[in-house]
Amino acid sequence: MREFLNKNKFYIFSFAAVFFLVFIVYFRCQNFDFIYLDDDALILNGIAQSNSLSKAPDFFFKPVFEAVESKFYRPLLNISLLADTLICGGFAGFYHFTNIIIHVCAVFLLMLVLLSLNFSKKVSLTASLIFAAHPALVSSTAWIPGRNDSLLAFFCFLSFIFFIKSARRQNMLYCFASSISFFAAILTKETAAVLPAAFAAYYIFYKTKRSRTNIIIMSVLSSSVLILYFILRTYAMQNSNPVPLNLIADNIFLSFKALFWYAGLFFFTEKIILYPQIDITFAIVLKGVFPLAVLGAAAFFFRKKINFKTVLFASSWFILFLIPTLAMPNNNYYTHRLYLPAAGLIILFLEITKPVYKNQKLKNVFFILAAAAIPVLALASYKQCENYRDRSSFWFNALKENPNSSRVNAGVGRYYSSLGDNDNYEEYSLKALQYASKNDRPRILTQLGSAYMAKKDYVRAQECFNFAIELNPYAEGAYYYLSYIYKNQNSKEQAAEIIAQALKIMPQSKMMQKRMKELNGKTEEEGFSNYSISVK
Repeated sequence: MREFLNKNKFYIFSFAAVFFLVFIVYFRCQNFDFIYLDDDALILNGIAQSNSLSKAPDFFFKPVFEAVESKFYRPLLNISLLADTLICGGFAGFYHFTNIIIHVCAVFLLMLVLLSLNFSKKVSLTASLIFAAHPALVSSTAWIPGRNDSLLAFFCFLSFIFFIKSARRQNMLYCFASSISFFAAILTKETAAVLPAAFAAYYIFYKTKRSRTNIIIMSVLSSSVLILYFILRTYAMQNSNPVPLNLIADNIFLSFKALFWYAGLFFFTEKIILYPQIDITFAIVLKGVFPLAVLGAAAFFFRKKINFKTVLFASSWFILFLIPTLAMPNNNYYTHRLYLPAAGLIILFLEITKPVYKNQKLKNVFFILAAAAIPVLALASYKQCENYRDRSSFWFNALKENPNSSRVNAGVGRYYSSLGDNDNYEEYSLKALQYASKNDRPRILTQLGSAYMAKKDYVRAQECFNFAIELNPYAEGAYYYLSYIYKNQNSKEQAAEIIAQALKIMPQSKMMQKRMKELNGKTEEEGFSNYSISVK
């Protein structure tokens, strides 16, 4: 044991340091509640109803959200939440505790990635502690569903470490370990699909003793993982409407400026937006361009003292892992999606500043400044955590930051609905509709209609639902609510007719299938109030 401790004392000390720092920042999250942003749909109205681990395989054959317009397939996220649920019985604090542990492990693996890229132990540990305390990444730990990105980073870092070992040591076991980790990553989040491109970038930019056999094996294994994933995802998503490829390409082009927003968010941390439904203006882009331009100028100045291939690799990592975020239409730029791409910015900064911290006269100044930055960042993150304490903390703080966001106003409205305050529910739903984009209008109209239903104003409710269906024929909630209005008006036939109309358009909708069974008396009717929580 003494020999083991002496041999691995740096790693033991590093893990302890990361663990200690992360718990200082996030320990109070264990007392936090749900905030009703996806955690209600994922846990309270979904996984919390599960009572056996035997249900875990089911997650491999359905999307993470069961709505027709769901676009995400993330079985390992659901399995992690199911494991927490079976252990804690649905207690919110335990989900937060698991988030903290995942963050600790992901940060430690980042340090190992940096060591694999030949940064020194001291530099790698310092950079990892900065990453651990960074306020731009708070939502990935303080918000329960945010674990999707820290868990993704954990598996991607692990896969990349094994990949580097396979490239350097020509050991096929590392190839298989890398591929298994890659499979776990892509089952956690779709973003991992670009990980083979990061492997290719490493092969291209780094001079390693390449084995043609290992390259072929890794190519075959990575391709096999992608094919298997594609088969599973196609089966699981067969009841969902696919996103056209041309729309994905158009969205990447139109959203490319978000790369600079994320860069600015990482380097200038004074304002972290809780629900970033924002327009990325020229000023926002310029704010992100500035630190990148400074790093570019420094890279040119130190061009003879740094490895430009590392600079290119780090830039590729940042861009590659943000592209899936930019691809989805009607997207919001959530901060937790910066978690994995931020590793590229860390690598970029460390390589460009290498001449500074390797200089005998300047290195002490460099590490003193870095050591001073860690508690400052940790304090900012500690304060930022307070926004995720509970439902009211999150939505009202988000409203202060972004009062013109339709989705934030809708979230505040749903909060008032949970209190039985139907007047404020209507008021904030109307505000949400005022600011709603064309794509958001159907869902906000559905919520507004439910507010009118709660006030028994069925005429205006019906107008909202019909308008929502006119704008989006796939608006499941609108059909769902309309069936209740018709039934309450003693027109069960009309209620069944509207659901039948919905099933013609989306025969795969489980919500409509269940509602039709209720109307036909095949299942017990649950009541529309159960759905009002999860409509977003």
